[in-house]
Formats: sequence, C-alpha cells, structure tokens
Amino acid sequence: SEPKLKDDLDFILWQYTGKGHLNGINGFVDKSRFMGRHRLREIRFRHR
Repeated sequence: SEPKLKDDLDFILWQYTGKGHLNGINGFVDKSRFMGRHRLREIRFRHR
C-alpha cells in the first residue's frame, strides 16, 4: 500500500524498492510508482 506522510503531505513519485529486477539488466534497479493524480507538467525540473 502507498505510504502515509506526516501532516498529509502530498507526493508525486514513490520509490517502493531499491532492489527490483528487470530483464536485461544485471543487478538491482529502483522501482518507483508515479502517482497519477499529478500532471507531467507539474513535475518537470528546471536546469540551472
């Protein structure tokens, strides 16, 4: 189940494991879930 944050703070991405597996990749991979209640334009990063 997705995490509950203190003070009901909102989150966009949830990394649920750092030890996932994907075919064709040796070793562990991070697996994250995009929380669909956000739009892509809300999470773009600015390059400095």
